[in-house]
Amino acid sequence: MVTENKIRPSRRILYVDASFYNKTKESKICLYDVDENRIDTLNTTLPTSSSFSERYAIVYGYLYAKKLNIQDKKIHILCDNYSATIHTKIKELCSILNISITGYLEK
Repeated sequence: MVTENKIRPSRRILYVDASFYNKTKESKICLYDVDENRIDTLNTTLPTSSSFSERYAIVYGYLYAKKLNIQDKKIHILCDNYSATIHTKIKELCSILNISITGYLEK
């Protein structure tokens, strides 16, 4: 998005996704940083279900931004799991941390 004076808004877009393998009880979190054209992944046994893994991916997006010290920009996280984006705790957390979130496969 470009404004009238051709200055890009100060925001960072992060795509997140997660998978959970029930047999091993492991999750894989994947994040794509649009500005850096960078993929970051995390393998973990913390989430104990697929839906928890998707919510954890959103939290991981914020932790990634904090690690790179980019919280001064508006963080916008895109997630393909609509139920994760409307989860009460995730909405509360995003509000507290000033993060916007969208389920990019929303109907």
